[in-house]
Amino acid sequence: GDILIGVHQTVLDLRRALGEAPQSLSAVTPPNTKSLQAYQVFAIGSAVDDPNEQHELLKRAVELDPDFVGAYSSLTTTCWTLGHCKEQRQFAQEAHGRSSKLPERDRLLIDIDYLDATYDFDTEIDRLKQYQHLYPNESLTGNYLASIYLAQEDLISAETYARAAYN
Repeated sequence: GDILIGVHQTVLDLRRALGEAPQSLSAVTPPNTKSLQAYQVFAIGSAVDDPNEQHELLKRAVELDPDFVGAYSSLTTTCWTLGHCKEQRQFAQEAHGRSSKLPERDRLLIDIDYLDATYDFDTEIDRLKQYQHLYPNESLTGNYLASIYLAQEDLISAETYARAAYN
């Protein structure tokens, strides 16, 4: 665990020395596993392009560390990509249930994924707007909001958030 935190801090120091913006650095959270092996499998899984391979590697990371919130969160997204809705909800619930010790930003993102996986779109919209208010430099919320409003056939809101996301 200490090795991962040390490497994370070294990378942040290097990025800071190279002039990366403070708001970018503040969005980078430390790994939420103490298992170097689980983190290695997670890193490889996060880097592969094939969602099926990514899914298997991320599941392996969770097997190596059953409390690895980041791996559960990534599995939520991978299952959505693969159309595995039931499994997506299960992994979203696992991540959500283990997220209490994470930084606020990460907890909020996991909450948004959980609400999406459980089809609670009204609350998801509220959380996305909260996230957008707290982290205005991130465009992901505009894209998410546009998608939800499009699915709800609120084309004016969908267009408004889609345009804002690309400006």
